[in-house]
Amino acid sequence: MLLLNLKSLSVNDLKKLSIFFLIFNSGFFYTQLNYKYVLNDIKNHIVIQSLLSEGRITDFKAFLNQKGYSTLNENDNSRWINLNQFASFSKGESDIMGIFVIDDDFKKEGFSNYKVNILYQINDGNKFRRLNKSESLMLKDILYKEMDAGLPYNLFKKLYETEDESLKEHLIIIDDRTVKSFNEKTQTYDTYICSNFMFMSTAINKGFSFFGPEAKYSWLEFGFYPVELESGELLVTFYSIASLNDENSKNRRFNVQRFQSANGLNDIIWQKEGN
Repeated sequence: MLLLNLKSLSVNDLKKLSIFFLIFNSGFFYTQLNYKYVLNDIKNHIVIQSLLSEGRITDFKAFLNQKGYSTLNENDNSRWINLNQFASFSKGESDIMGIFVIDDDFKKEGFSNYKVNILYQINDGNKFRRLNKSESLMLKDILYKEMDAGLPYNLFKKLYETEDESLKEHLIIIDDRTVKSFNEKTQTYDTYICSNFMFMSTAINKGFSFFGPEAKYSWLEFGFYPVELESGELLVTFYSIASLNDENSKNRRFNVQRFQSANGLNDIIWQKEGN
């Protein structure tokens, strides 16, 4: 069993931290998880996928350096770890830590060649290991809750601004992002929320889509993919791909600063802003 003393590690040691991928046996199980960096990681994930999909490699590297990321290997630009997050994670301030892994050989017609993955480890008392099944489900819930998927703006607008009198009679408008509609079958009200995320995707099974700021891609698709290992632990990957199907999007450019200015993921409804 290996214990890490963070103070004894240099930056170069951290860059070459292959220990991050080792599996450690432990009898400890979490009943809830603290993922301190979930919002930052998702936002960074979207920026990384956007810059790569637009071929802005220099901007991609500059963004990661600005955010405190470093490659695990000086000769390999595919694996990136946030050194500040790792220091915090090592001290137990977050149960979960992710590392970005870039795949530049994704081949699917109509999609960017870049697939952006984030692999997760858990802090088990200064011992780092992969997640088990229950922890994987908890992590999935944390990610999905943060993204708060609902109806994309164009669908929500049709419901929110409906002229159908029979529908309007059964509609309660809560605010410009939330409405309730009476379900005669269940005799209860269904809630519909406008979101940049939707539980539907064209390429990822059980994935969901993100409709963000103007960019050269049409939308992003996300998937949560745990692979069970012989040890009983899971290699948990949260990944994204970018659809390039919209011919009108070629001259657009993802505005990193504008996107980063929003505190949350749904503070700005990007489709609404673009109309």
